[in-house]
Order: sequence, then C-alpha cells, then structure tokens
Amino acid sequence: MSTVRTRYFAFFHSPLLVVFAFFTFSLSFLNQGLYWFYQNAFKQGHFSWFYYLGLLVLISLYALTFNYLQTKRQMLHCSFSLKAFSLHLFVMIFLSPIFFWRFYQLFLAWRPLPAKFLSFVFLYRWKVLPVVVLIYLLLLYFIYRLILSAYFIETSCTLKEGFVLSWQKTKKSVGHQLVGFLFLPTIILLSQFLLKLLFIHGTSVLHDTALAVLFLTAYFILKNGLQLLFLFYLSSIGKSAPFKANTTFVHFGTIFSAVLCIGVYSFYSNHLFNQYNDTQALTISHRGVTADNALQNSLTALKKTHAKKQHDLIEMDIQETADNQLVVMHDENLKKLANKDVRIDETTWEELKHLTLKENGYQEDIPLFSDYLKTANAIHQKLLIELKVSAKTKSTIIKQLLPLRSQLAHHQFQSMDLETAEKIKQEFPTHQVGYILPFDLLGSPHNTVDFVAIESRTASSALIQALKYRQQNIYSWPVNSARAASAFRLYNLNGLISDDLTSLNTKSSTLSKKTASILLLN
Repeated sequence: MSTVRTRYFAFFHSPLLVVFAFFTFSLSFLNQGLYWFYQNAFKQGHFSWFYYLGLLVLISLYALTFNYLQTKRQMLHCSFSLKAFSLHLFVMIFLSPIFFWRFYQLFLAWRPLPAKFLSFVFLYRWKVLPVVVLIYLLLLYFIYRLILSAYFIETSCTLKEGFVLSWQKTKKSVGHQLVGFLFLPTIILLSQFLLKLLFIHGTSVLHDTALAVLFLTAYFILKNGLQLLFLFYLSSIGKSAPFKANTTFVHFGTIFSAVLCIGVYSFYSNHLFNQYNDTQALTISHRGVTADNALQNSLTALKKTHAKKQHDLIEMDIQETADNQLVVMHDENLKKLANKDVRIDETTWEELKHLTLKENGYQEDIPLFSDYLKTANAIHQKLLIELKVSAKTKSTIIKQLLPLRSQLAHHQFQSMDLETAEKIKQEFPTHQVGYILPFDLLGSPHNTVDFVAIESRTASSALIQALKYRQQNIYSWPVNSARAASAFRLYNLNGLISDDLTSLNTKSSTLSKKTASILLLN
C-alpha cells in the first residue's frame, strides 16, 4: 500500500500539489484561449492550414510538461534532452485524441474528411470502429510499456537501452498491468463524465447569471484538472521519488496563471450565455410512435400518434423488397420484430405480408408504403420519410418513389446514405431532404441537401455551429429527455426527433436549464 500511495497519490503532498495547480491553470488557459480563438475565427469564415501548427505547439507544451514531470527531480531543472523531449512529443501526439479531442471535433466540423471516406466509415461503422478501437488500445499498451524510455535516456542511456529498460520496468503480472494500463486511466477519464453529470444536476440551485458564469468556470477548470491528473499519473509510472517544487517562481506562477485561467473561462462562459436563446423547433415522432403507444412504423402507430396532436411530423422508414415493393420497416433483418432470420431486400412482398410483427404488447402486419402514405394523406399528416438502402437496393429504391410523386407533396425525405439523399434532392427539388449522421464524432461531409440530422448523444456545439455556417437546417435524433430537448432548442436546432413526444414539451429559458444545456453540448 505504501508503494501505491507514493506512486499515485504523492502529488497531494503540498509541494507537488502546487505544481499540479500551476500546470492545471497555465495549460488550461492556453488550451481554452487557443480553442476560443479557433472557434471565433472559423465562425467568421477564416481558416488556415497554419492553425494546425498552433495545435501542434499546444501538444508540444503538454509534451514539455510531461518531460519535466517525468525526468526532472525539481522544477526549473536546467538540463534538457532533445531526444527525451522528442519521445514525449511522440507519446503526446498519440495521446492527443484523449487530451485534445474537442480540437479534433472542431477541425473536423469545419474541415470534414472527404465525403466518400466518411460514407464508407458510416456505412461499415460496426466493423470499422471496433478495429480502430482495438488498434488504438494496442498502441496505448505499447506506449504504456515504453513510457519510461525518456526517463532512462535522461540518465545517459541510449535510445535502445531506454526502450529495453522501460519494457523491463513495466513488466508485471497481468492483474497489475490491467490496473496500470486500463483501470486507473479509465477511472480518471470517466471522472470527467461523472463531473459533467454532477454539475448538470447542480444547475438546479442557480438563480443568478454571475453565479452561473462562475459555476461554468469552475466546471471547465476542474475538467481540465482531471486531464492533467491523467498526465501526472503517466509521469508517476515507475517512479518512487516525488517531484520537488519549493520555489518562489512556482507559487507566483500558479497565482498568475490562475488569474488568467479564471478570466478566460469567465469571459468564455459569459459569451456562451449571451450567444444562445430559446427557439421553437419542429417536433417529430420517431418511427411513428410516442411513449411505446403502438408497434413502430405501423398504421396503428400513425393514427394513434396523429390523434395526440403533439407533433409536426411523423418520421418513418421505408425499404425495398426483393421484388421492388416499398414496405414500411426500420430493421433490415426481422429477427427482433418477427423472430425470423430474413432480410427485407432478400424477401418478396408475397412472403413478407404473411409475417406478424410484435412489439410493446402489440402485433401487426408489415404495411406497404403506398397504404401508409395514403392513410397519412387522408388524415393530413406530414411525414419525414427515411430511405433505408442496402447494396442491393441503392440503385433502385428511388425509382419506386417516382410513380407516387403527386402523393408525396408536402412530405420530407432523409437517408443515412449521402449519395441517396442527394439523388432524392435531384428528383424532388422542391422537397426538404436531409442526410442522417449515424454519429457526430467525425463531422459532416459537405453535401447539397437541406438539413442534416445529427445523433443526439454525440452532438457537439462545434458541429452545430459549422452546419449553421453552411446555412443548413439541423435535426437531432433521438431526443428522449427534457434536458436534451432544452439543450437543442437553446442551440437553435430546427427539428427534434423523439420516441416520446412528451419529453419535447419543455423550454430552455430558465437559467438552470440554459446552464445545463451549455454543459451538455460543451
């Protein structure tokens, strides 16, 4: 236990705590200052490849901090090894998705990757993302095993000797390695998420704008402090001697950087309060239901949800069968709803119409889209029609819509396939057409459609601002809590797609809701 206390909690000893405070305030100030500068520059339409160099400089400052924490016994140690610093810079570049993810989101929101690449990633996301995560975890494991290389290089070892000594020093039992490599870092990083939940819950006590600004400032600083805690943890691996910092410079620097940091975050928080105001958005029933009132995408759900009059649009899904019929169905495979291992695009309508779907205590047949559309027009219900395409139906599904052109007036379209969405816009130029993002972490590709539907759980203010700069409307799905609905209305979204329409009956105008909304999307 004494070893654990020395390695992982030594920084709570007052001298090291001062160093921790100094780096927390100073690096947080630089981090937020650069981010705010980029944010405002991008909103004004200014973008330069030179900005990437600014991010690299910030990463280098974190690498320099890491270098001093790991290889020096005390602050202001004069010796400097370019080789050791280069190793730490290499490490920080690979750790940058952890420390600087919001910068990545900001850049990707304003300068998205090529549309074809993003479409490929989105289409095969359940195959691509697990592979990417696995490769990244393997990379992090090697970084963990070689984390002490720079420390040994500072003691006059060669690069090869540093690698070998680091690998030997971090060689432990599987249990110890899991704790050091996964458990403790995960706890530190998850603490940021728990901190956000705690502060969101605490917004209920806010009744003064100045207090709310201080509240947000405290959150941002503590969030950055947790990031620096992770950096301190990395620098403590394999070391037993505590870092010393009994210098006047550190105490003065801590006070000075704290004033700067609190100042920039206060201005930033006040800016957020003044930037956003509550607006009305379209309310849209997801898959035609609300609060499990029927079987999804069924005629019963259409009629029952329409009767509640709590919405503007009903969102529903269509797919093409093997014999070129359009049916109303979300799932590509009927395992879940019909307990049958059959795909829509591999099955004929003659086979599908005899299947019974079951959900939420209801059971019903699969409806043809022509019947669903006829019913919606008869009761004057506007639809948001999602075209779910597969490799087999991508080239033909839009053709099946053309004979229904006159009946499709006043309805909207969307698709998760960008090429399909843009083709719909070409065929139906007067209709509102949207592109659905399955997740918002990589930004939205440039497109020619009217709106983008963003995934609510991964939405960010950076993406919302970038889409608004492109003059595109923004819908969000699924918005199933009053807090999320309040947040998206505050950020002036145009449509909210929900499984429970009652969660959309809220306003964002109260100070506590406004503060919670800012926390949720920043």
